[in-house]
Amino acid sequence: MINISENLAQINKSFNLRFEKDTTLYISKDDEETIKKILFNRKYQNLQAIVKKLGNKVVVKVLLKNSWLIDFAKLNSENKKIISNVFAQTDREFLINISKDIREDNIYSSLEFKNFIKQFTINSTNSLKTYKNIDENINVRAIAFGIYIKTEYRLKNSIENSLRFIDQEFNNYQELYNNINQYKNNMLDAIFINAQDYEKETVANWIIENKLSDKKDKVWTNGLRALGDYAFDAMIKYVQENPEYDNTTTKLIIQKRLGIFYKSDNFKEKIVSLYKDSYKIRILFFHLLEPDKFRDKELAQNIVSNFKAIGVPNSAKALIVEIEKWEVESVQNSFPDRKSFIQNLNEGNQDLTNRKTLNHFQHKLKKTDEDVILDIYFNQRETEVQTVLAFYLAESLRFKRVNSKLKCIVEDNEYIELIADLIDKEQINTKYSKEFLFQNNKDEILIKLNRR
Repeated sequence: MINISENLAQINKSFNLRFEKDTTLYISKDDEETIKKILFNRKYQNLQAIVKKLGNKVVVKVLLKNSWLIDFAKLNSENKKIISNVFAQTDREFLINISKDIREDNIYSSLEFKNFIKQFTINSTNSLKTYKNIDENINVRAIAFGIYIKTEYRLKNSIENSLRFIDQEFNNYQELYNNINQYKNNMLDAIFINAQDYEKETVANWIIENKLSDKKDKVWTNGLRALGDYAFDAMIKYVQENPEYDNTTTKLIIQKRLGIFYKSDNFKEKIVSLYKDSYKIRILFFHLLEPDKFRDKELAQNIVSNFKAIGVPNSAKALIVEIEKWEVESVQNSFPDRKSFIQNLNEGNQDLTNRKTLNHFQHKLKKTDEDVILDIYFNQRETEVQTVLAFYLAESLRFKRVNSKLKCIVEDNEYIELIADLIDKEQINTKYSKEFLFQNNKDEILIKLNRR
């Protein structure tokens, strides 16, 4: 039988790892072996407990020394995120210093790991040079571009100039645009989410006037999504001022963009009011609510009822029938009662460290009657149940305040801590999440969100 500890010791000994000794980074032999076994056995979910015990810097030091044990080619997205979180939550200057030998090829490490570690060692000093270096890994360049915008360019330039500069660089470096368009990048945080409130309307208007198109453009569409109600209101204002059927931007906004904000407060009221005042283009609003485009059947049918009370064009009759006969969603998409929730939670070995698992429960809870959610809350105090409910409530703060019926949950001290931690971890940076943090005196997390 293979002795894992002996094999790991022999492998480790074969590398001349030259990290400076630092008494603050002391780790016992047993703890170091534990981390190496986690890497060897690919039990990355166990890293979180080790980080909590030893601290990020100590664990990062061991990960860097033993990076050859991490097979990046076989890592799934969840495990990559776990490892990324360890590095992301570590002081950047510390990482720059301690990883220097790996980045400069003085210590063996895989190319994948070198590219991975570079993203955490980019700062305002080297970001410009990094993103313009066409020989650098494109993922690293994309991250460097975001950091440059956030820490250098944006601080010295107006929001309009920043948007024009981003667009200009996307034209200069098409591969940079393609990468950022494919993967969410922190450039969005710098411009869209972290813009001052008085700037967000300006950003929304600039995107509407310059970047709306029929092609799939995640950069600018995600920008509108991140701006939330500022983008929603700006688009409504644009339609109010340009209610012409042959205006391509007006058509695009109504048919393909307003639906992004279906969870916004007063969505129905604003859409119905806009419909009432837009006599010449009313047909477009029925395309907005088509079953294969719109996300909420009940909301769509409710809005159509309001449209009918105002008056509908003859050309909309077929679409009205289609919306009104929208198939009722299967009961499997929600939890009909507490028992079904618990049964689902206990099926197999549900891994609640896996975001896909949490997303599964969140999706079903969104469609679950609030009385059922309250029944779960009052009668199930298990840690697993609290984890799922807290994730659902934290994610809901991306779009709106928690409904008053569920207020008792978000006022529960245990849930306050869990939700606040998730807001921090998942970077839920909206006016609703900030309001929650402010109300519960979570100043440290609030400050971190404002700095991002």
